[in-house]
Amino acid sequence: MTEKKATRTNILDTFAKLIEQLEEDAYANKTVIVYYSGHGKIINEDTYCLCPNDFDWDTKANGISATEFVEQIDEIAALGVERIL
Repeated sequence: MTEKKATRTNILDTFAKLIEQLEEDAYANKTVIVYYSGHGKIINEDTYCLCPNDFDWDTKANGISATEFVEQIDEIAALGVERIL
């Protein structure tokens, strides 16, 4: 997804759809590639986030924290996916 479609909600919904598809189709021992090309921002000493298209640079709203991103990858890995890039 690109440009205006690359919002926080759409990105997280796409992760949810991917996870649902992996659960239904038993993709264990398969390869999943997650590619993000965009901006990131250090919010404070402990928080870094990806900045989707709807990220508000003034309020820092709508970012996807590194923790949230890793949680999505961990959910995919927990399904038995062998290789995650």
